[in-house]
Amino acid sequence: MRTTRWVTLILVFGSLVACGLSAKVLTPTKEGSSPEGSTATTLPKDIYPDSMGRLPLIKRDQLDENGKQVWDRMVARGNGQFKNGFTGPWNMRMYSPRVNEETYDLRYYLGHETKTLGSSLAELVILVAAREVSGVGNVFEFTNHEPGTAKLGLSQQVVDIVKYRKPPVGIDEKQACIIQYGRELIGPTPVTPETFAHARKLFGDQGVAELTELLGQYVAMAMVNKAFDMHNSPQQEAVRASVAKAFGHD
Repeated sequence: MRTTRWVTLILVFGSLVACGLSAKVLTPTKEGSSPEGSTATTLPKDIYPDSMGRLPLIKRDQLDENGKQVWDRMVARGNGQFKNGFTGPWNMRMYSPRVNEETYDLRYYLGHETKTLGSSLAELVILVAAREVSGVGNVFEFTNHEPGTAKLGLSQQVVDIVKYRKPPVGIDEKQACIIQYGRELIGPTPVTPETFAHARKLFGDQGVAELTELLGQYVAMAMVNKAFDMHNSPQQEAVRASVAKAFGHD
């Protein structure tokens, strides 16, 4: 009988511990949010699990008619980017549909339509802006872009020069110029006459204007990411941890 009682007590205690652990894992961050996944206990209290930011994921039917028209135009133009709705900073900007569309139109032009930079150099510009902004970098944006750099023609050597703030030597002249120009433009010191003249020589007057604008676009994107405290998905954790360590955020 005594042995049976001890076994019963151990089983009951074990069940209570298991229930307590389960409750901790499944506690939702937001009222009404899904308890599934490991983000429930790791996200700050003001972050919505559906959007991974400080405002919930917006739906098309929440918008007025003008907003719905913006939604539809952006989906049609996005080449599949927004087929499942708007995520990340694009979701946050959709709370002001006109701001979202105007921003996206300019971003689309600079990244896809103008031939001054091309997709590979445009991606390098984005990495430089994400690395240099505010002197500490934007981990969220860099994490989103780094995995796709090889497909766009950027070598790991170039990515690491940006990521670890190495001297831009031993690489293509235009790539080195973009890195140096971006560092000076976004950093605390002036853009030197020599750096500006070099960028103008390589890219032309229109090109240096568009290079400057694209860097500015992703500085602004970093501000959106910072304001809404955007979080990368759990599936990106390995990349995010590597970027955070390189940026000195770990």
